Amino acid sequence: MNAFEHPSVDNGEFTSYQLTYAIILRRQPTMYVVNLLLPSFFLMTVDLFSFVLPPQNVDRSAFKMTLILGYTVFLLLMNELLPVTGNSIPLINVFFSMCMALMVGSLLETIVITNMMCGSIRDLPMPNWLRVLFLKYFALVVCMGKANSDSTSSENPDGLGEEPSVPGNGEGQLGSRDGQALQTADPSVVELQHLGEELQAIQRHLQKKPDAVDQNAEDWKRIGLVIDRFLFWALHMGPVAPLNCSEPNTQSLLAAFKTDIFPFNAVRPVNQLTTPTNISIYFTLYAILGVDEKAQVLETFIWQAMTWRIEFLSWDPEECGTDVVTVPRNNLWRPDIVINEFVDKNKAPDTFYVRVNSSGYVTDGMPVKLKSSCNLNIYTFPFDMQKCSFTFHSYMHNNLSVSLDFGKAVEDILSQSKLLMKTMGEWELLDMTADKISLVSYESTWDELVYYVTLRRRATLYVVNLIIPSCFLITLDLFSFILPPQEVDRSAFKMTLILGYTVFLLLMNELLPVTGNTIPLLNVFFSICLALMVASLLETIIITNLMHNSQAYPAAPHWLTFIIIDVIGRLVCLRRKKTPEQGFVLPNHGSLVKMKVGDAAGGPEKETEAVTELRKLRRQLQDIRHHVFSAAEAESRGDDWILIGSIVDRFLFYLYAIFISVSFFTIVALWIHQEAV
Repeated sequence: MNAFEHPSVDNGEFTSYQLTYAIILRRQPTMYVVNLLLPSFFLMTVDLFSFVLPPQNVDRSAFKMTLILGYTVFLLLMNELLPVTGNSIPLINVFFSMCMALMVGSLLETIVITNMMCGSIRDLPMPNWLRVLFLKYFALVVCMGKANSDSTSSENPDGLGEEPSVPGNGEGQLGSRDGQALQTADPSVVELQHLGEELQAIQRHLQKKPDAVDQNAEDWKRIGLVIDRFLFWALHMGPVAPLNCSEPNTQSLLAAFKTDIFPFNAVRPVNQLTTPTNISIYFTLYAILGVDEKAQVLETFIWQAMTWRIEFLSWDPEECGTDVVTVPRNNLWRPDIVINEFVDKNKAPDTFYVRVNSSGYVTDGMPVKLKSSCNLNIYTFPFDMQKCSFTFHSYMHNNLSVSLDFGKAVEDILSQSKLLMKTMGEWELLDMTADKISLVSYESTWDELVYYVTLRRRATLYVVNLIIPSCFLITLDLFSFILPPQEVDRSAFKMTLILGYTVFLLLMNELLPVTGNTIPLLNVFFSICLALMVASLLETIIITNLMHNSQAYPAAPHWLTFIIIDVIGRLVCLRRKKTPEQGFVLPNHGSLVKMKVGDAAGGPEKETEAVTELRKLRRQLQDIRHHVFSAAEAESRGDDWILIGSIVDRFLFYLYAIFISVSFFTIVALWIHQEAV
């Protein structure tokens, strides 16, 4: 505890001294470590070890989204333990925000990695610099060097997939020389050759991607694993007769007051009642206690001072032994000055004395806990500035009896208030102006002194606790478009995200202002974000249906394909892919060659058992081929619907990104502009 003394100037005439005791307290952190820090470390550790989950086999994104939801609920429930102030942001709040940012970043990384593992990005050609950077250098850093293996033995150990050399001209017709040779060949050999052609046709249809594409997909997959491992390691680390005093002491002066001054406390202290009393008023704003937007009330603590002159009072300081004396307030006449905006009684401590100097000037200073009405406009919350007024006037006396004037320049009041202000909370005193108004009423004129106080809300608390978490969640919803809907249940991910965002808004509702005058722009922003999340969920449901059931749909209408594929598809750079035509014709053979069995005299002709079995096998392969080709034809009919779904998905992704970018830059610009004012 320290004590020191410093002067405090009231009105330039008197200087008083006050003693200030500074008490140093230390908070006991055990409760906060157990209830806040340790659970946060536990959840961060779980998020760290979630990198061990294989993204190609486990829906890691859903796991991380659930973890973020749990961490958000934990922070909101523990919000009562955290200090709420606008002066500065506690370091523990910054720590929690960083933990949330790391969780969101790891979830975004998981979404990208999942797309590399299962999504359509594997079909894109990989740049050589990217392959060298990640597979050669980053892989060595994270101890994931590429193993050398025999491509032939690893990709095709049994020699399967190689096209057999089947005689023919590529169109299913036998050559002339080979045809003549088959006239005398064994019918079993002929059937085996036909069987090979059937297998070759099926193989050509099922083999859709060349080896280069498969290798490209493996490279994308390996880059995803390298990035995943790298991030895992990174996160680990007028002149009147004077009073006559019989003696130069206070007792003599007070005795003179009792006989010459105190009996006249019921009337204005003037020699002629037609002479107005000049009242000088000023105040010092010591604290901004709070703002109630719903009740439109501003609560402040001020030190109000009034000065006026008792015309028939003066004394000789040498004769009476003092220049200033304090007397009970109730023994002197006091002006009935009120503040128009008062909505509650003064709850400040009572003071009982006023100060009187030898010239007859009375200074009455008193603390006022001012609860005043104020027209609050919170449309730009939390970047809003409010202008409230304090109007001083006499309740009973017009300007013929009481004349009001400013006791200090408003610039001096502003500077002294900023210097002595102890508590502002989330509000900052920005400016102060004053004006004198003559109010005409009932054929009389009253003087009014109006002080306009401009306050600015400190937005840091709301940016950290409201806007940044909301931006995190909306960014997650944006990047969820990268998840391939044909491989990952994107709808469940988005539904969990909407649930978390709804819980976040409900629990953070106490920080939002409640008023019936205007709707804050921030509330509109939250509503639009929620609407976009719901719209993206509905779009995901439709896209998922198109991806899995499009083969059962009829052909897409021409107008729909023109608007979405030809027009919107160009805007989002997504067009139809040119698919190569099948480079072969189905083999069509005539009747099987029969083998003659019997004596030389021309015995009866009959088919051997081998030829009969081969004919049955060939018919079964033809049925398989017909089934495969029928499925391919049905799949081709659904390609337009799948392309329409992909274009709509990407178009909504672009709209989402534009909205988030514009909102982000607008909030940052407002924040920077407010800090610069």
